[in-house]
Amino acid sequence: MRDAVESDLKTGLTDRMPELRQKLKQGNFFQYLRALREGKRHVAGMDGEEVLFAFKEGDVRLFRFYYLVPGNPASVAQPHTEIQLRLGSVPSGGKSAAESTSPLDEAGAVLLWDTLLNRMRLRPGAM
Repeated sequence: MRDAVESDLKTGLTDRMPELRQKLKQGNFFQYLRALREGKRHVAGMDGEEVLFAFKEGDVRLFRFYYLVPGNPASVAQPHTEIQLRLGSVPSGGKSAAESTSPLDEAGAVLLWDTLLNRMRLRPGAM
């Protein structure tokens, strides 16, 4: 979280989907990339956007989930907010598929994400 600035309002997360997909695929050995969910989401009084990606290659699966709120530059009570959840990793350094893959399946990963975001609360007076 940080104070919002005017440039935060120019493009949303879902507007940058092609750019984000390309960035995630570059340098990545995963052939399978799928957006599980994308769109607007209201969390803790903030209107933002989320994108949930699943990657799979052989026995390795991983998830990258993003939530972005541009915030309101006119109010410190509405900060720019970015949240990411990363489950699993690209195998490297001799790590096996079992060590690299997400410990959760798709349903479990999405449930974890939803649980985390749904428990977020703004603390009155914290700003």
